[in-house]
Amino acid sequence: MGRPYQLGAQFLIHVLQHQFNPAHARRVNLGKVGASDFADFPTALELAAFDPSDRKFAALAKKTGIAVTNAIDSDWANHLASLNAHDIAVNFLCGSDTTKWHKK
Repeated sequence: MGRPYQLGAQFLIHVLQHQFNPAHARRVNLGKVGASDFADFPTALELAAFDPSDRKFAALAKKTGIAVTNAIDSDWANHLASLNAHDIAVNFLCGSDTTKWHKK
């Protein structure tokens, strides 16, 4: 008898099985600017230090109007006002107060 998959594994299996099914997922083409930036990511100076590896998610949120959901990546909290000013919404699973994210 096999061991049941944990929740994370079940989610990954679902994503992999349905990633091209339009009833379950919408694929969005993000335009690139140069080798590492995205057309929909704001060029504002206050976002110049925003994590390059997270810019695709911010660009996607800007393009679709769907909020980013963040658990405990502080870059999103540190740049929240600037992201919001450029119509990028962020939902925080653990609240936006970074001092409360870790047990002491």
